[in-house]
Amino acid sequence: MRARLVLVSIVFLCGCASGASRPEPPSEPGPEIVASTRVEGRLHPSGGGAGPYLELTEPAASETYGYTPDDPIKVGTGSPDDRPGNERRYLNALLGPEGQVTTYQRVGSCCHFETPNSELGVGLLDVYEVTYEGLAEPVTLYLNMYDQGEPRIPRGFTARR
Repeated sequence: MRARLVLVSIVFLCGCASGASRPEPPSEPGPEIVASTRVEGRLHPSGGGAGPYLELTEPAASETYGYTPDDPIKVGTGSPDDRPGNERRYLNALLGPEGQVTTYQRVGSCCHFETPNSELGVGLLDVYEVTYEGLAEPVTLYLNMYDQGEPRIPRGFTARR
């Protein structure tokens, strides 16, 4: 039991849109990042543009979908082992508005919330910066790897087919 608690704690700690179609960046600073993955003092890239990906077919109805902690992208499954992989498969599916390959990196985790789908009853959102050729600044997306949802395509992106 202690080993499982330690593993869950480690997971917690480690775990582009065109200007017209994506929400305006918040005027206030975003949520506090409480954990990040760094290698030699730099954020560790998670990948992007390659590997297995989720099949995304439906655009998000909301302009804030994925862009705010209050409207995160839910990619959870029943298996804790699949959760980080689902985030990567989701991000690998995204393309820029003209089909540009995206790259992403995990900035860290934020935004504590209650969920019955975590062994401890709480979760953190993972924060990713996503970019593609021609985008002036990376886009920040918030992903929930604990709760299941119907992953959609955020405004300003397209998806692999």
